[in-house]
This record gives sequence, C-alpha cells and structure tokens, in this order.
Amino acid sequence: MKYKTPQYKRIERDISEKISSGYYSVGNSLPTEQELGKQYGVSRVTVRKALDNLVAKDLLIRTPGVGTFVKQTPTYPTKKVDLCGFTAEMDAMGLKATTELEMFEVIRATENIAHLLEISEGDLIYHFRRRRSVNGRVLMLENTFMSVDKYPDISIKVLTGSKYQYFENVLGKKPASNEHQVFPILATEEVAEIFGIDVNTPIIRIANTTRFADGQIMDYTENTLNSPYYQLNYLKH
Repeated sequence: MKYKTPQYKRIERDISEKISSGYYSVGNSLPTEQELGKQYGVSRVTVRKALDNLVAKDLLIRTPGVGTFVKQTPTYPTKKVDLCGFTAEMDAMGLKATTELEMFEVIRATENIAHLLEISEGDLIYHFRRRRSVNGRVLMLENTFMSVDKYPDISIKVLTGSKYQYFENVLGKKPASNEHQVFPILATEEVAEIFGIDVNTPIIRIANTTRFADGQIMDYTENTLNSPYYQLNYLKH
C-alpha cells in the first residue's frame, strides 16, 4: 500500500492522535521501536524518525535504557466551557497569556454575520483575528465580529489584551452567557504551521456567541483550538 505522505509522518501523526485521545496517557511507555516497526510494517529507522519528531515537539521523552514515555505538559490547560476569557483562564492557572492581533478592520455586515449579531445587513462591524498564546505556543486562533454602533470605542489597544476585562472594567458590562457550537475539523497547512502540528491533525473549532445579562450580543467569534495542547473540557456545576 502506498501513502502520499512519508511513512514516518504517518506513524508520527498516528501516535500524536493516540496521545491526544488518551490512548497513550501521560507517563505511559510506548512499545519498543522493534514492536512499533512490526505494528506499522516499517523499519526501526523509520520508527525512530517518527519518535524523534515527537520528542522534538515535546510530546515524548526518552529515558536511556528504560524507554520512551508520553511527556507531562502541565503548562497547557484544558479550555473550560465557562464564562471566562482566555486571559483570565490562564491567570487562574498561573500562566501568562499573550495576544497577537493579526488583522483589524471595519467592514459592512453580510447577511449571515448580521443575523448572528442581531443587527441589520450593511451595518458597520469590527472584524479582527487574534492569536492567543502561552509560553510561545499558540493555543487558540480567534476570528471575531462585533457591532461598531453598539461598541464604538473598540481599539487596537483593547484587542491586544482581554475583551472580557475591557467590557467588565471599563464599560461595566459583564458577559453573562455563551452560546456555542463545536465542530471537529482537520488542520490546514496554514493552521498546522501556526500551531506547530501536522497537517490534517484533528482539532476543534467553536462558533461562539457571547451575550450580556440584558441579552445584547457582545460578539460572535470562531475559536480554533490547538487541540493536542489545549483541549475542550465540559464542566458540570
């Protein structure tokens, strides 16, 4: 059987997916190179190349004479489905979040975006994209739409920090609810390069609408999660 991608990349992706899914848990030892070679029908050299890449990506750790293990990565928490912005979420974990504003523009709302924001088609809206990172690792990409008429003072300075903190501390409007839909997707070449993962790695996209207590919409955002490092976690209260 022939593969479009090199065999070591196929093995690397499969092991990475097994780590993400919990098939190989933190601290678990992987089968030996010889065993993996038999499992995948390849040479030990090919297996070793795949494992070397996973070690370089900080997913595995080698202990000479003992074996290869799934590495603990405590600095990348799970995303809580809770009313909490990314910055506050990282602060609660004792981590420093950084925000890079990739694009910021004012455009006219299309019919679809107007419907999502509950405004009129053609109304002015902000459209911006941000990268949210911790320790140099991009954990989330945000693609956001927000009404200009409702929130005329949004600036680049605001968007390089926390939207939630701006609305709560400056405008006195605390977000009260999130409405979201979750979609499993495969990483494109562009997203894979940004996240430092393989193309076609399974990741998650969340379409999210945030509202205030009075029912007014704060924004509509599509969040793309770097799922191997920043996973979605549903919590019951």
